[in-house]
Amino acid sequence: GIDVLQVFGLGDRELVVEEETNAKDTVERFRKLALRDNVEMIAGLISTGNGLSIGPVAEELKMIWVSWDATTQKDVTETIPNPKYAFRSTDNEVEGLMASLLTVKHFKGKIKTVANLGTDYSYGRNMWDTFMSMMKKYDMNVTPVADLWVKVGTTDLTSFVASLQQAKPDLIMSSLLFTDVFVFMKQ
Repeated sequence: GIDVLQVFGLGDRELVVEEETNAKDTVERFRKLALRDNVEMIAGLISTGNGLSIGPVAEELKMIWVSWDATTQKDVTETIPNPKYAFRSTDNEVEGLMASLLTVKHFKGKIKTVANLGTDYSYGRNMWDTFMSMMKKYDMNVTPVADLWVKVGTTDLTSFVASLQQAKPDLIMSSLLFTDVFVFMKQ
């Protein structure tokens, strides 16, 4: 899939879609759209790195930026403590929170060990932190036996599978993204 920077000119219903690349290029395009193209609102972004770069620029330019993703909630509060122009429609730590609550509901007293197979990205790191915090909060008394981090887009996960097999966790917490999860399940 292609990450996109979507631009909506609300006055004449103009829609511009641009590909999201690295933070520097994305910020340049954001500035161009806001200043030169004079759009009224910008929506989109997936990448945390890009979102962390765009948030302060949206505030500086007083450009409305709406994103459903683009960074984790922790990163938003650290880089944009009181946003007036940058908005997120979801808290993407909700997956870690729900995984934790379901683990508590269905496995309390049944598991003793847990392994992390996480995306080596702020999203994955935050998911693992959220999960382990909730395990502690609900007195799950689980011991981590593996803490594995997969680079986004890795297609050979056999070494991770082998590490998990060797660790023999009762439960695997995974925050793999996109096709990574299908690659993992297949291998």
